[in-house]
Amino acid sequence: MRDSHSPVPELNQLEELQEQLGGEFIADGFELIEFGEPRHDGWSDDPEFLDAFLPFAYANSSGSLYALWRVDDRADLAALPVVVFGDEGGVHVTARDLRELFRQLACDRPLWVDWAGAGFG
Repeated sequence: MRDSHSPVPELNQLEELQEQLGGEFIADGFELIEFGEPRHDGWSDDPEFLDAFLPFAYANSSGSLYALWRVDDRADLAALPVVVFGDEGGVHVTARDLRELFRQLACDRPLWVDWAGAGFG
């Protein structure tokens, strides 16, 4: 058995599915990245703010990132809210948890993100 992608079993299962699909996108623009990386200092100068987000995937082909938002110290990371950081700005909550995000991804629509909001086209 190979090393886990992340401490979140649901993301590890998603990675296995992605590998079974030959590395193809699971949904339009969605691509898993190394869990917790990259950390973008451009998001904020506040280290406490940066520590509250765990990036796990590209949200679209232009570089927006999905991250889990550590709003508290719950043990189940998959139950944390999912936010998207827009590649040109904007930070928005996009799902209550990973399960809700997975339902959104099943629509296979591209995600748009700007300062005013985020949504599936």
